[in-house]
Amino acid sequence: MSSISTSEQQYILQGCRENCRRDGRTRSEFRPYYVITGTVALSYGSARVFLPTQETHLVVSVKAELVVPASSAPAEGVVEVSVDFLQSDIVNDALETTLSTLLVPHLVDKGQLCIAPEHYVWKINIDILVISANGGSLIDACSQGIHAALGQTMLPRLTVAAASTENDDNKPALQVDSNIKAARPIVSTNAVPVIVTISLLRDSQQSKRPILIVDAIAEEETCSFAQVHVVLDQGGSSNHSKEPMICALHKAGGGALPFALLQEVTQFCLEASDSARVVVADTAIGFKEPAVFECA
Repeated sequence: MSSISTSEQQYILQGCRENCRRDGRTRSEFRPYYVITGTVALSYGSARVFLPTQETHLVVSVKAELVVPASSAPAEGVVEVSVDFLQSDIVNDALETTLSTLLVPHLVDKGQLCIAPEHYVWKINIDILVISANGGSLIDACSQGIHAALGQTMLPRLTVAAASTENDDNKPALQVDSNIKAARPIVSTNAVPVIVTISLLRDSQQSKRPILIVDAIAEEETCSFAQVHVVLDQGGSSNHSKEPMICALHKAGGGALPFALLQEVTQFCLEASDSARVVVADTAIGFKEPAVFECA
């Protein structure tokens, strides 16, 4: 968290009040997310994410292994997120908790990770290495990295054979298809939700209504008294609508928010998400001719 003077706080608040933030954006405008996929060798899927000037910069790697399922969920796989941020162990714990609570339950259908009930399921390990977080919006950038890395993750095709009579534990045998073309994606890219964080800044001139902004820089996060993390799924609605669907909400910071204000926050998030941009490039191509698309 950045430490800034009172005069700088007033300058930031005044700019947000006038809908012209310090970096020239409006309250509902995002910075572009730059994503390079396929950056980590020996992983099933990976992505490097950074914001302009690379002040927020991280790498996401996805790996998979076969494990024995828990007795309470014998036909469900496992998805775990771990965060490594050398600058702060506190940030590690907070990020892991927030991502595990908000995002992980909506990432993958755990039933599809089952290979042989009670015997074999896939365990998906999502490892995040935070290189720098000085640009703010760290949790949003992490979700964009998970979105990109999972979208390119491929699992090998496995065939379950009958259990051998010589095997005392009665476990079925598995055959792995070595043909890479037979591998299947773990999930559709559009089905992976992302997190959009709304920062609430207390306006001294209009104390009843806070100022709402998206994609806060570190100094703006210092000025905020609360943040609302909204999980948006653009492709998960049953009617295949392009309208994003809210999967979960989490408020960080002290105090409580009135229900009417929470409705205003979610509506602001849905409207602002239309302007979010992700610039994606394969590691072999670089950013010569990246594809640009809108992403909630």
